[in-house]
Amino acid sequence: MKLIPYSDAAAFRADVLPFLLEREVENNLMISIIIRLADGTARWGDEPARLFMVREGGGIIAAATQTPPYNLILTEAAPEITAFIAEQLKHIPLPGVVGPRAVAKRFAQFWQEHTGQSSQLAMSLRLYRLDRVDLPADVPGHAEEATLEDFVQLVEWANAFVTEAHATITDVEQYVRGNIDSRRLLVWKDPKPVSCALFGPSTPNSARIGSVYTPPEHRRRGYATANVAAVSQRALEAGHRYCCLFTDLANPTSNSIYRKIGYRPVCDYAEYRFA
Repeated sequence: MKLIPYSDAAAFRADVLPFLLEREVENNLMISIIIRLADGTARWGDEPARLFMVREGGGIIAAATQTPPYNLILTEAAPEITAFIAEQLKHIPLPGVVGPRAVAKRFAQFWQEHTGQSSQLAMSLRLYRLDRVDLPADVPGHAEEATLEDFVQLVEWANAFVTEAHATITDVEQYVRGNIDSRRLLVWKDPKPVSCALFGPSTPNSARIGSVYTPPEHRRRGYATANVAAVSQRALEAGHRYCCLFTDLANPTSNSIYRKIGYRPVCDYAEYRFA
């Protein structure tokens, strides 16, 4: 077993992407990151990305990526492979790990053995997939592409989303403006803006839905459900074969509403933060 580091994101994509695409839905987070790193269309933090492939014999058996200062991301891996990765990376400062639930938990345990750092479960996540939208009925209002007229409102909502969802958006204004320009951000209006959601490219075949937010005074009226359905339909019409999204398992409301419009669970993820 050998851990092979990469400094060239394009080379990493060429070598590892076929392996990741064997489980395209489950690996959508890592795939979307390495595609954007290789294309030069995104950068996270000031330090270079850390990219690792684990090879045994003639084949790839796991991969790991980190864009400092964010968490290490892991693919599915057997316990002995997870232990090997933790041992090989023990000299690298890591804030946490995210990956398939059992893998992330095992890595956190192995990490403590190698570094002495304790860990805490930060979030339990569920990954969903949608192939066809079941549009909800009888929700007042309609979806519109966000414009610069919505900018101030959307920045306020994005800041609230970061606080509530513990999301990592380094420059909220740039994030909102970029998603308005890309025409992937939809606002539900009744008649004023009451909810927002967006879709972005995730893998060669999918779009990932994210940044779903409804301010407290407009919740429990079906706005988020209707807008996520509209965003998902827009993504499918744009040529994506399916949509995917992550939910916080601590939020039963979101897990319920996404099922109503056609999302089906794929697997569970977990995020652990290191002390």
